[in-house]
Amino acid sequence: MKNFLCVLTLIFAFVACGVQKGSYVIGGTVEGASDGDTVFLSKVIDGMPETIGTAIVLDGTFTFTGETDTIVPALLSAAQGQLMDFLLLERGSIEVELARFSRITGTPLNNAYQDFRNRFNECEQRYATATESERESINEEALGIIRSAVRKNIGTPLGLLLLQQYYRAFSLSDLAVLTDEIPDNLQSDSFLVQLKAAIDQESANTATLEATGEGKPFIDLTMQTPEGNSIRLSDYVGKGKYVLVDFWASWCAPCRVETPKLVELYKKYAGKNFEIVGISFDRPISEGGLEAWRNGIKELNITWPQMSDLKYWNSEAVRVYGVRSIPHLILFDPAGTVVVRGLRADAMSQRVAELLQ
Repeated sequence: MKNFLCVLTLIFAFVACGVQKGSYVIGGTVEGASDGDTVFLSKVIDGMPETIGTAIVLDGTFTFTGETDTIVPALLSAAQGQLMDFLLLERGSIEVELARFSRITGTPLNNAYQDFRNRFNECEQRYATATESERESINEEALGIIRSAVRKNIGTPLGLLLLQQYYRAFSLSDLAVLTDEIPDNLQSDSFLVQLKAAIDQESANTATLEATGEGKPFIDLTMQTPEGNSIRLSDYVGKGKYVLVDFWASWCAPCRVETPKLVELYKKYAGKNFEIVGISFDRPISEGGLEAWRNGIKELNITWPQMSDLKYWNSEAVRVYGVRSIPHLILFDPAGTVVVRGLRADAMSQRVAELLQ
């Protein structure tokens, strides 16, 4: 170990003297590597690695040199991809110990990244041997480390890299604030563009769910029956009956599991101040959606009214009611107000039974 540290120190003491403005040197070791093994360096562009160089392990070490005008994420990999880790490709001398728990230091952002990883890895190691009662607090500690590191570095490429890796650790409102704090020169990053679009979509969906949640009046839809006739949701909802709207599709396996339960519910309560209306997310006619929809109705013994615009996930029902997955059920009262939504067939059947007693 002393020999390894001595050699590594000498290497980086030497290359540091030769660093020019705009140049970088990456050097270090790979855990378990032998002389002659290959190390790959890849820039990460639009989320995809693009190899920009290879180095051969010699006397236990490897070295990359190059020029960079901007700071970008990069990926080092070795041992046929079994060992890999991110670094920030920036000007200066970057020291690497590529291992299961890598150590990458030497430049400002890589030092900050390593500080984050030291604290996060320590939590990960404690979590592996912790009891169930201890794991919750360790998990919260790790989330705190992630959030602190992202906020601290959000004005740098490191902040963007951490956000890409750990965006699920943040709430929607936090993400909206954080993405606005990223500098203008990074705003065109493809991940960030997609994330901001997803935030906007999720915000719109949240607003839609609030507008169509319990206690809200129904919003009308105009579609087609399987026979091609025009049909409106208002033909049934708000007409003095409890109406269960079933969002489904013939291609949806979970729908096929749930539908027989609705068939039994309909047999029991049809004609007793109760109706079911199906809204299908089947594919367009050009993709065989109409035939599949009709076959699904027949195969599942569905006898209640059906409507669809045959636009798959581009259905108007997705936009209006914020349906993100199917099957999805919404129960309306006789005046057309939402009673409950999101229950599965068994729970919804019980709710209907309580209301119609």
